[in-house]
Amino acid sequence: MARNKPVEKSRFNVFDILIILIVVACITALVLRLYVFNGVALNKKTEVSFSVNNIMQSTAEEMLKSVQNGTNLYLTSNNEVIGYVTDIKAERSTVFVEDENGNQIEVFHPTNWNIVGTAVLYGTEGDLGFYVNGTTRAEINSVVYVYTTRVQFEMTLTSISAPSDRN
Repeated sequence: MARNKPVEKSRFNVFDILIILIVVACITALVLRLYVFNGVALNKKTEVSFSVNNIMQSTAEEMLKSVQNGTNLYLTSNNEVIGYVTDIKAERSTVFVEDENGNQIEVFHPTNWNIVGTAVLYGTEGDLGFYVNGTTRAEINSVVYVYTTRVQFEMTLTSISAPSDRN
């Protein structure tokens, strides 16, 4: 004789509610992170002059091949596009030496070159100035760590124009 076992139905309990609430909280946090708290709007742009100082001639030549007008610049710290190059060229580095009369004179360095150029950077304007990508304060002689699809370098800012609206 076959005995029918009573079938127990699964019931909704407190642990099920907790799991559902945790999943909903995670999804809400993700949506807020992506769409609301994803930094401030990068609604400003500024033109900067920059230099990459005292590099070997072969490095300078390779950099000129790799970085041209319109090349996107990415911020090393968060891998986001922060602007693009508008002009770039190489020039010989100079040093000051003393001549036979004790005067300081400027001469070309025998092996080192500088890369100089201009770029448009995206960011925000705050009380203390322009912030590249909303996080890194742009100041004269400050270093911004950037890369392109082919090279990575330290860009020393040599001049910064007044920010304007980003189109």
